Parts: sequence; structure tokens; C-alpha cells
Amino acid sequence: MVNNSYIVVIHDHRGHGKYNEGKEYFTSNVEENIFSVMVKDLKAINSFIKCKFKDERVFLIGHSMGAYLSLKYSEVYGDSIDGLILSGIGIGSKTNVYGSYLVSKFMCGFMDASKPSKFVSNTFYNTLNRSFRGKNKKIDDFEFTTSNKEVIDNYNKDSLRIKKYTLKFYHDLFSGIKSTLSTKSLGGIPKSLNILLLTGSLDPVCSFNKGSNKLSKSLTDIGIYVEHIIYDGARHEIFVEDVKYDAFNDILIFLSNLELGDN
Repeated sequence: MVNNSYIVVIHDHRGHGKYNEGKEYFTSNVEENIFSVMVKDLKAINSFIKCKFKDERVFLIGHSMGAYLSLKYSEVYGDSIDGLILSGIGIGSKTNVYGSYLVSKFMCGFMDASKPSKFVSNTFYNTLNRSFRGKNKKIDDFEFTTSNKEVIDNYNKDSLRIKKYTLKFYHDLFSGIKSTLSTKSLGGIPKSLNILLLTGSLDPVCSFNKGSNKLSKSLTDIGIYVEHIIYDGARHEIFVEDVKYDAFNDILIFLSNLELGDN
């Protein structure tokens, strides 16, 4: 992106990366809604960008949880960006989305929400990894992210990787996703905002295309332009899969078309 004259601004999500360095698990104020605060963080960063680069257009890129945060951002602050790129995101079944929210809400009623929940974490990752692991695979493996074993090994060795998430984090994440994907919330996205949706065909977060196709249709049905690209054989982390250069090129083409006003 930088080599193509784009200014790239990247941040650590609240509770991630150096923000959480040296801590045993994800930490945040248990009284605040973590998902909502992260969306407000995006607003603060965008305000900084607009102040520092006054005459530049702003395009927001979000992946995985960041994609759901970015989609929510577009629902609330959509007029402040000129294009939206989402990867690793989809609409799951109502049973999965609402069920995950209800389970986490129920557990918050009798457990310390500020502490990690092994049950919720294991259930979450086991569901994502189910299609990629044999019987002897560990519960915390990340096969769903990429087929590149070296990337997975490096990720597991990364000292900044969050190894445990609190029950409150899962509750707020599931609650935020449920809210973001509602028909009412999606209706808040400006009709003039063009969206690029990138999906790996083997991404369980996107229900192996079903969820991303559903999201694309939901957005298109309310009058939003969506370009949906599916990368055959790619898992969740498309930017470290073999298709990564194709994905980067597709992003550049999308942005170039927006600059030219072709969409």
C-alpha cells in the first residue's frame, strides 16, 4: 500500500498488542462495553488522521473482529470515511450468534466476568478449528487461521499474543456482533459508501462463504454497493495465505476505482 502512495495508519485494538504487554490475559474496565469502546477508539484515530492529513480521503480496512468493529463504525460514523474494506466477516446463523451471546450473558451472571472463561474459549476455538483438526489436535491450535504452519508457530511464540480472553470480552464481542449485523443497524450505513468484502473459501468465521454471501446480499438489498471477492482455498487470515498478493492487488484496484469515481 505504501509503495503505491497510500498513507497507512495502523493501531493495536484496545487490550491487544503493546497495549496489553506483560499482562496474563486481556484486560479492560469491566464496567465498559469493550466492543463499543473499540468503535469509539476508531473514531478517535480517524479524527487524528483527518487532523494530520487534512486533504486526504480516508478508507477503513478491518479484518476479523476488526471487520465487525469497522462495520459498526460505518453504521454510526459512516459519513467520516470514503470507502470500507472488510475481510474475515460474515453473518452466521441466528442460533450461533444469539446463542453465543446468551451463553456468555448467562455465565456473566454467576462468574467473575473480569477473569478468563476456559469453557467459552474452548468452545469458541473448537468450533472454528473443527473442520481442520484431527482427533489428536490440541484445543488451542489455530488451524482455522491459515494453512501456513510457520505463521501459526510464529503466532504462538509471539510474546504480545493474548493467550486468554475474559468472559466480559466474549460477552461484549458477541453482543456487539449481534447488534452490528441486525437489519436496523445495517440500515445506518450511508448508501454512498462502497464496500469491498474479501473472503477465504475455507474461512469458518464466514461459514465457508455462506455467511459472507449472506452479508453481501443483506447490504446489497438495502442499496449499498458491495464487491465480494472469494479466494479459493484460503482460510481466515487471507493476508498471510498464498493469495495475499491477489488480495492486496484487489484492494488497490478497488481503491483506484473509488479515486476515479468508477463505483
